Amino acid sequence: MMKWVQSGLAGIFLVLFSALWAAASPVDRIVAVVNNEIVTLSELDREAAPYLKRVAAEETNAGKKEAIVAQVRQKILDDMIEKILIAQEAARLGITVVDTEVEKTLTDTMRQRELSREQVRRMLEKEGLTLEEYKKGIRAHILKLKFMAREIKPKVVVTTDEIGDYYSKHKEMYEGKEAVRILQILLIAPPKMDGAKRAALRAEAEDILRLLKSGAPFPELALRRSQGPAASTGGDLGFVEKGVMLPEVEKAAFSLRNGETSGVIETRVGFHILQVVDRRGAGLKPVEEVREEIWDRIGGEKMEKRYREWLDEQRKKAHIDVRL
Repeated sequence: MMKWVQSGLAGIFLVLFSALWAAASPVDRIVAVVNNEIVTLSELDREAAPYLKRVAAEETNAGKKEAIVAQVRQKILDDMIEKILIAQEAARLGITVVDTEVEKTLTDTMRQRELSREQVRRMLEKEGLTLEEYKKGIRAHILKLKFMAREIKPKVVVTTDEIGDYYSKHKEMYEGKEAVRILQILLIAPPKMDGAKRAALRAEAEDILRLLKSGAPFPELALRRSQGPAASTGGDLGFVEKGVMLPEVEKAAFSLRNGETSGVIETRVGFHILQVVDRRGAGLKPVEEVREEIWDRIGGEKMEKRYREWLDEQRKKAHIDVRL
């Protein structure tokens, strides 16, 4: 934690660094009561610290900055009250989040962003957060999603007419790109894999390619040997549009004719072997193909509106005493 730095500057800097000072101070007080739960000043300061750090770095006059700080603290407190209301209602309904769900979400995020746990820790430290605080935020997010899925989404209706009307008005959004349907065998090579192991993995990929050229069924080998996301379905990635795949993979995929198999393709992910089984040209996607996507757009807006209505009702029914 950053140490409290005293200076001759008054007013705004005292406010900006109050979060850090309060965390070190033995004195604490209640800033909000939500039914039978309380929010303390130190809790609010910990939540607000990363945001106030960014505000402090902005080049803004002291008076304006002080107003921004007040707005940020109020917004953070409102968010904390919202999370408490959701948690209280979720507890009443028996909705829970287990540790494995939090860990899976964290692991998936690290994989997507190609980050190690240590890199995540360092990034969080720069924001003044701990990994446990970050996990607490993940848990609250999952709990909200579960609550929305159970209590809000079932009450949202999107009609066929609404979907058709949206499609007619936004056809430019559904202009499809050229796409190929591919099967893939992937052998994953971590970035830090040493040269000898990487060479051995390439040799394994070349061996698989020889089996394919000798007539072995691609789906069967994908099922047995691939480490890719679609291994369990014979490596079938479905139709993939241009601009989605890794550049090396995309170049190979769109150069193959139907039924052709690529050579071994090396990328930062590992070693790929592709087979093109179908292709389609650009053009307007039929409404049947994008129905679910349109439902998500319309339904998402309706869900957010209904959720805000529910939250307003909860705030009116709940005993909320803000003492900020």
